[in-house]
Amino acid sequence: MNPKIGQRAVLLLLVLYSLDFVWKLSHWGALTKRLDWWALAMALTVRFAFMGGLLYALFRLKRAFQESK
Repeated sequence: MNPKIGQRAVLLLLVLYSLDFVWKLSHWGALTKRLDWWALAMALTVRFAFMGGLLYALFRLKRAFQESK
């Protein structure tokens, strides 16, 4: 796969996932009423880990694209 296409795909996923995260934070009150504190902590941990993985993939693809030039 072309690193440039991979960069765009990962960046799109990161932006969409970030928008979903902002939407969930804006409705924080409704979310905290339904879940226990440990479930919220687990959900945030998984979400941040996934976003970190997307950022890692984006930077790795960016470096691969620069090395291929």
